[in-house]
Amino acid sequence: MIREIKYKYIDLLLWVVLAAYASCSLPEAVAMTIEAENAAIKTAGMPMNGVWILNSNGTVGEYVRIQETGTYTVVVRGYGSSLEGIWPLMALSVDGLSRETVTVNSIELKDYSFQVKLSSGVHLIGAAFLNDAYNPGVEDRNLYVDKFEIRPALGLVEPTLASEPMRARSDKAVPPTFFGMHIHSAATGTFWPSISFGAIRLWDADVIWPRLEANRGEWHFEKLDIIVDLAEAHNAEILMTLGQTPTWASAKPAESSPNGLGAAAEPKNIEDWKTYIKTVVSRYKGRIGYYEIWNEPNQSEFYSGTVVQMVTLAREAHAIIKATDPAAKVITPSVTTDSGIPWFIEYLNKGGGNYADIIGYHFYVSPSAPEAMISLIKRVREVLGNHGLAEIPLWNTESGWAKPKTFASEEEATGYVARSYILNWICGVDRFYWYAWDNHDWVTLEMTSTDNLTLKPAAVAFSEIQKWMIGSTTVTAGQNSQGLWVVHLIRNDNYHSWIVWSPSEPIVFEIPKEWNIKQIRNLSGGKSAIGQISQISMSGTPILLENSSTLRAPENIKVKSN
Repeated sequence: MIREIKYKYIDLLLWVVLAAYASCSLPEAVAMTIEAENAAIKTAGMPMNGVWILNSNGTVGEYVRIQETGTYTVVVRGYGSSLEGIWPLMALSVDGLSRETVTVNSIELKDYSFQVKLSSGVHLIGAAFLNDAYNPGVEDRNLYVDKFEIRPALGLVEPTLASEPMRARSDKAVPPTFFGMHIHSAATGTFWPSISFGAIRLWDADVIWPRLEANRGEWHFEKLDIIVDLAEAHNAEILMTLGQTPTWASAKPAESSPNGLGAAAEPKNIEDWKTYIKTVVSRYKGRIGYYEIWNEPNQSEFYSGTVVQMVTLAREAHAIIKATDPAAKVITPSVTTDSGIPWFIEYLNKGGGNYADIIGYHFYVSPSAPEAMISLIKRVREVLGNHGLAEIPLWNTESGWAKPKTFASEEEATGYVARSYILNWICGVDRFYWYAWDNHDWVTLEMTSTDNLTLKPAAVAFSEIQKWMIGSTTVTAGQNSQGLWVVHLIRNDNYHSWIVWSPSEPIVFEIPKEWNIKQIRNLSGGKSAIGQISQISMSGTPILLENSSTLRAPENIKVKSN
């Protein structure tokens, strides 16, 4: 009897333990929830009754930073409307590629779950509508997305929203005008470059105010006329940098400067400045589209006046330019390097931002690597945001590399060219003028030999990176867990490519199978089929991985004969 009671007690205790275990569950991983209406990326559709309706094929998604490589569950909550008995086909979209598909066969909100392995880094994750159809006045097949959740497997860190500036740029495709150039002697001996670019900045081109009007009222436009004709013939938009001041008009005519006595000083009489602006803009109305108020005013060799005086010059120039050529755009005086931030802040504090359509800045970081541009660009954008100018276009109107930076190899130099253009674009810079095509005295990253004709590898890289980028939209950009930079590009013809490089030591990169890579390109213009290659040793020289064997380069990117 005692033994029976003992066994019954043990059975009861075991039952209690099992019941308690069954009633408890392991802690769930924390999910990241994104409301579709608030998602960063919405390529089609509109909001409706608290959901986002994809009424044509497109994607609603968000840039997400995955902290740890692993398996994640993505749950999309939504519903659909059918046409001729066929319901919406929805795909889990990761970095612009469809991973899995499901039929959304209900007019009621339901959860649709996907499991996907994600590597650490920034990814664009969302829902894509694949089979839109419409029968006017009868039925309309649409996909309605309420929200989506990203749930890490147990033990993985919760994903987060990707922070600026590495959320890439899905807002627009890279235009040819993003790639700008300086040419010093286009009017006096340097042949127009044999590679294309979409914009030219006239600085150190011998067309500053002291060269145009060395004596009051005596104008010499011969060189500027030649350059404007050449730029138009080669479809390059023109930016003209205004100033410096002729000796006769200078408030400090005995002051030395690189551009002549008194050139760095403000004009003594504002009427002389106004006459200069009016004369130039009237002559080139409809031909010169952009005017930059001054070059590097935070450097005493280029400007010795006060910030308030520069704001006055900008105000007067802006008024005259807009009255004379309303289509022309005005660019702020272009401050240079991180040391120029205080001057830039004071200029905006004094109201300088009121007299510009575009912000100009020189993102020089020499002798540092191109990746140093990221923090400088971010700092400038923060300043703009603090002054209510977050939406104004930002241009890098001059950058390159100069002494004391030296380059150990041509490969290092080509890598700097490509990386600087890629990074400027994904950080929100809309135009970048390289300095310079025919400079051999100050710069150390040269485009040509001293004959200004023979292309150096850096010039070839400048041409190749245009082929890679122009016409493409950036899907994602950032560093992966290995420290490699990976920039995903897409074109309307379903062409996907990835630019990859290592900013430091060589790293072996395992090419993801889901990229479906067919071809590899390098900055010298070479290409090769991927074959059985699954790993590549990455260096500071970017390569392009393509899911197609045909790169549809923009028509303007070609080599011309002089």
